[in-house]
Amino acid sequence: MIVLDRGESSHTINFIPKVYKETGGNIFKIVVKNEAQNTEVYNQTVSSLTALKYYYTYTATFGFDTNKDQDYILEITNTATNDVL
Repeated sequence: MIVLDRGESSHTINFIPKVYKETGGNIFKIVVKNEAQNTEVYNQTVSSLTALKYYYTYTATFGFDTNKDQDYILEITNTATNDVL
């Protein structure tokens, strides 16, 4: 579970990838969905993630609803290998 402060405009997510395969051109698709409404609130494709020791970090402005607590699903996919990280 990742807990983010909804009052912040920018968020940093740290995660350990389930799968890591070196390819010539890693492209990562990052999708965040509102769990209750099953709607996408963020969809971005990036060419790199920041690697630190044994985990990755990613920083972005996700546009969460700041008025109430919500549950979101985060999915990061390596589009070169179709592996969900």
